[in-house]
Amino acid sequence: GRDLFGVKKDGTEIPIEIGLNPLEQNESHFILASIIDITERKKNEEAILLYTKRLEDKNKELEQFTFIAS
Repeated sequence: GRDLFGVKKDGTEIPIEIGLNPLEQNESHFILASIIDITERKKNEEAILLYTKRLEDKNKELEQFTFIAS
């Protein structure tokens, strides 16, 4: 549930997701870590939130229009 950020070689920050998976091999325990760049996912989430807000605003306008028209 935390927002995590990684730093690229050029110094820019990017949102990341870290996955951890336990592994066992020959009675030894390991952790496999994967780091995923989620920049596109974050952009899509922001676009969806903006679109949702616009739809809510348009619905309010439509409700006001319907109330006035009736």
